[in-house]
Amino acid sequence: MRLMLMLVLAAGEWLQVTLPTLGNPNTIGADDEEHGDDDFNPAATATSSSLTYEMAGMFTPYAVGKQGPTQSTRKLGTSVGWEQKCERHRQKHGQQERSSLHGLQRQLANPSLSINDRRRVEVQLVETLKGMYKRQQEALINDEIEREQKRCMSMRLEQSDMGKARLKRQFHSEREQYRGQIERIKEECSMALAATMAKFNMLR
Repeated sequence: MRLMLMLVLAAGEWLQVTLPTLGNPNTIGADDEEHGDDDFNPAATATSSSLTYEMAGMFTPYAVGKQGPTQSTRKLGTSVGWEQKCERHRQKHGQQERSSLHGLQRQLANPSLSINDRRRVEVQLVETLKGMYKRQQEALINDEIEREQKRCMSMRLEQSDMGKARLKRQFHSEREQYRGQIERIKEECSMALAATMAKFNMLR
C-alpha cells in the first residue's frame, strides 16, 4: 500500500488517500488482509504531514519549494477572525474620521463639549491645518521643480539660437507666473491659519 495526497477542489483542502501498490495483481489487497483497517492511524499520519509542512513555513503541501514564503501560515479549518478584522478596520476608520478636518469641526460644533476638550480639539484642528497647508505648498514647489527640469531638457535639445531665444522668453514668463502663484497661495494659507488661530484666541 502507498499514500497519496489529493487536492479536493470543492473544499480547497488536501486529503490523504491510500492506494494499492502497482505491480503483481495477486498482491493487490494483500496488504489490507495482512494489516487490516485497524492498523492505519489517520491521526498520526495527519500529524506527521502537518509537522512537515509546518517546518516549511506553511500548512498546505501546495508548491512548498516555489511558493512557500507566500503561503498562509493559518492551519486549514481554523478561524479566520473576520469579525475581529472588521472591528479593527472600523475602529481605524473611525479614528481617521475623527482626526480629519471635518471630524474636528463637527466635534467643535457639539455644544456639550467641555472647555478642556474644546481647547484640545482646537489645538488639534490648528495642527491639522498647518500640515494641510504645508503639504499643499510642497506639492506646488515639487510641480515647479518638475517643470523646470523639463525646461532645461527642452533648452538642451534646441539647436538653433533663435529657438533657444524663443524658449528663454517663454520659460521666463512661465517662471514668473508660477512663482507668483506659489507666493500668493503661501500668503493665503498664512492668512487663513492666522484667522483660525485668532478665532481660537491663540495669537499673542
